[in-house]
Amino acid sequence: MRDNPGNTPGRAALAAAEALPAPAESTYGWVVGESELAAALRRHWVRSGLPKSNIMFCGYWRMP
Repeated sequence: MRDNPGNTPGRAALAAAEALPAPAESTYGWVVGESELAAALRRHWVRSGLPKSNIMFCGYWRMP
């Protein structure tokens, strides 16, 4: 149970990933976690030029 319901799990990890340089097209990405954050990282990678076919993502719970 979180002390503060506003603290979304993985927010710091998403911010750190978004701060990295864009991945090379030959890169493969895999992300798993809270649904909204997994999808956000996938969208970031796609906007950065990584083909959708090179990304596997799985959101395994949803924040209320």
